[in-house]
Amino acid sequence: MNENSMYESSIKLKEPFFKLKHGVIYKCQIWTEGTYEDMHIIPLAFENGRNRQFVMIDAKRLYKEDPQFVKEIINMDFNYIWNDGLEREKPSDFTALTILCTTQRDGTMLDYSDSQFIGFEVINENL
Repeated sequence: MNENSMYESSIKLKEPFFKLKHGVIYKCQIWTEGTYEDMHIIPLAFENGRNRQFVMIDAKRLYKEDPQFVKEIINMDFNYIWNDGLEREKPSDFTALTILCTTQRDGTMLDYSDSQFIGFEVINENL
């Protein structure tokens, strides 16, 4: 089964395998295009009854640029983000860097483009 098939089957699950703390900055690694790179993410809203969650990537930089707007995004629910709420509020990096992920049984997260997020470490709980 390829990664995209894993993503498609995982989003159909009624419950996630795990939940990272909502609204907290995590340091992790992302496996994409055959290499690992360091990344900072903020877990955002989960969809009720499915294994889908929005995640803000490059979150440390975005938080430094506009901490107030990042806090507003953290408070948005899944449907608001899904229905392009970010585009109405603030286009640019905030829209492009808020992605949809699914949790995996092995403690990783997978996005729609086959990138895998691993090794989550909390670096800032006080946003």
